[in-house]
Amino acid sequence: MYNLAPSSGNCEAGAKGNDLMKQATGMTDGTKHDGELREGKPGSGGVQSLQRGLAVLERVSQAEDGLTLGRLSELTGLKKTTVYNLARTLLEDGYLARLTQPVRYAAGPALAALARRNASANTLHLAAEPALLALAAEFPGSAALLVEAAGAEVRVTLRVSPENPASVERPLDRLSPPYISATSLVFLALGSNAWREACMSRYPFADFGAPLWGSVEALEAQLDKIRKERRAVLDRPGATLAPMAFPVTGSRGELLAALGLAFRPAQAGGALAAKRRALSRTHELAQRLGARFGGGA
Repeated sequence: MYNLAPSSGNCEAGAKGNDLMKQATGMTDGTKHDGELREGKPGSGGVQSLQRGLAVLERVSQAEDGLTLGRLSELTGLKKTTVYNLARTLLEDGYLARLTQPVRYAAGPALAALARRNASANTLHLAAEPALLALAAEFPGSAALLVEAAGAEVRVTLRVSPENPASVERPLDRLSPPYISATSLVFLALGSNAWREACMSRYPFADFGAPLWGSVEALEAQLDKIRKERRAVLDRPGATLAPMAFPVTGSRGELLAALGLAFRPAQAGGALAAKRRALSRTHELAQRLGARFGGGA
């Protein structure tokens, strides 16, 4: 069974313009032109309804004062009934807003929020890259990673591997396993109650956590320790790898990410001292990263 044993050392309503759509979806100027999605014309292998919905959002995001149904139909090459049905769905989900006198459609609050989240994530990633490269360079043989919540999961969004310590990877489908990884335990301990409930509902403790922790009480005791120490360190007797993670928090104390290091001492001798340095350095970089967003670790 893992033990989260303490280690010594110092440780821890709508936006305007075309930029909105580009931020929210990552689209560039290479998007479809007027009339390119006309009724009955097959798509290029994509889901046609999704393509049409994105075309509507793109056109609306380019119009500061919104667009009428007829104008949207002209710009997208879609029938008015098709545009109306798409707009109704997008209105329900908040991606469009309905204006009056005359009736027209503009970018909604959900689209603006999506753009802000994407911009914030890009800023976080740019700030985190030097920290990950520094950890990988200072502790050869170790992997450095930035982990963020995505839905009910914890995903590795940036990673520097020991095999390629000078390059930052951006994995698309790499998860931080719940209950058993230092980074996911940081989220279970310090994430919002709503996120924690969603995660544990998707990954029931009886199936995923009990084999490791034995009981919910044992897990909760370790999560309490993480809350107090503001760090998670996975120690296994005889193991040469010591995963560690520190929270990166924002201006309101919210958990933005976890900065992790899968620490592997380069030499057997002096491993404890090297581990202390790794803990101290990872904590320092997590604090610096959080400070960029008005918080810390």
